[in-house]
Amino acid sequence: MDTQNNFLTFEIFAFDTSNQSHIKTPDNLVYLLASNNSFWKGTQQIDCNSRQIKDNFIEITVNPIKFDQDSKDKCITGFSIVVKGEYDCLEPQRIPILNFFKEQKLETLYIVKDEISEQIAVQIYPYIYRVENHLRAYITKFMTTKIGVNWWTTGSPQDFSRKVKDRKNNETEFASCIDNKLYLIDFGNLGEIIYKLSSGCITKEDLIKKIDRLEETPEAIRKLKEEIKSNYDKFFKESFKDRNFQSDWEELHKIRNKVAHNNLFTNEDLSVAKEIYKHLIETIENAEQKLEGLILTPEEVGLIQEEANSIEARQYPIEKLMDIVGKLPSEKFMDPLSPLRKSPSDVKKMID
Repeated sequence: MDTQNNFLTFEIFAFDTSNQSHIKTPDNLVYLLASNNSFWKGTQQIDCNSRQIKDNFIEITVNPIKFDQDSKDKCITGFSIVVKGEYDCLEPQRIPILNFFKEQKLETLYIVKDEISEQIAVQIYPYIYRVENHLRAYITKFMTTKIGVNWWTTGSPQDFSRKVKDRKNNETEFASCIDNKLYLIDFGNLGEIIYKLSSGCITKEDLIKKIDRLEETPEAIRKLKEEIKSNYDKFFKESFKDRNFQSDWEELHKIRNKVAHNNLFTNEDLSVAKEIYKHLIETIENAEQKLEGLILTPEEVGLIQEEANSIEARQYPIEKLMDIVGKLPSEKFMDPLSPLRKSPSDVKKMID
């Protein structure tokens, strides 16, 4: 069949490890597969000599698996099943075929070859590559123009810096010409630079210090609230957090890891990757458009440097901090017996 030139391969090893299956020979399995009409769109042709069933859309070949004479598994019944078909026919059939074998008590299954997953991974990878480099470009523009050309030295998280040091020999050709540090951290780390800052997170210890240093005035409380909220609102909230950047990035990160580890894929993975890619690109481009109009004060630059440098420690949600501070009436700060006038350890207990 000429159409076979476009056929992709899905190969499975199936074993009856519990000796519960009625399928004992390749011929048994061939005829059982032929009798399952859900696998076939046309009229099946069965070649008993080659143990093959086919129509114009899918062909399945069954062979016994032979173990070494000295193998402890030599008494186990096993089959090699090679399924071939065009993408649109074979992609949705893979899970039903696997479930069919399990129903026949061929319960130990291995996928030996899956060109469907390969084709999906090849299509997904460009989306991951483009969005990762798009975000890398945005971070480079933001940090160099708003924070400083040497921003990595003053503002990069220690954990990221350790990774860069450990991976400095991963790429040497461009490294001799450019600052390539952003190319040496993980996909997830790039996202963290954005969403950990945009979450406005702050450590409990930082909050305790701020409260402990507060003057006993309502004005001091107001300034504290504004300071905490400004960390949350001014930098990345509108451009990233409000557009669900973190959930999008983390979802794409999962798919990216599957690609990196040559995992198995369904067509749904491709659809999800395309949709997330589209939304992430829109988010980053929207942030880029606003970048030129963003002017930061020296204090805000210092704040970003400080927060970026301790990104891995900032895991206390701003919503929780605002809730804590918002529930503290001003008169409490005027009261010398208030818990807030006690030691930092007492304040920590109150926050916990």
